[in-house]
Amino acid sequence: MKVTSNMKKLSTTLLLLLLPISLHATTLTLGWDDTINNTAVKYRMYRQLSCTGSYVVLGESIYPNQTFLDTNVSIATYCYKVTGIDSAEVESGPSNILTVTCKHGPHQTITCTGV
Repeated sequence: MKVTSNMKKLSTTLLLLLLPISLHATTLTLGWDDTINNTAVKYRMYRQLSCTGSYVVLGESIYPNQTFLDTNVSIATYCYKVTGIDSAEVESGPSNILTVTCKHGPHQTITCTGV
């Protein structure tokens, strides 16, 4: 028995970026632009510690919200990527990878920069 699927493949171009630093305690705001895709109903954010090993799912954001709060940021380097998910739960390929480095800042703060 052959099983076939007529599901339309979700295709999206997502550009992941670090929004102007919005760091309060250990929270980092990430945003992306999904102007090409009109089939995503939600987005899934992934993070990789030290930019090595496996990515873990941080959570999801419901369309049209194109931001995500990482509420567990500390002194480290992280790699982030985001995917779009359509109403049939088909996940797109990942966005570009955003590398964020968080260091000690002035006045006992954490300063994060992303590339």
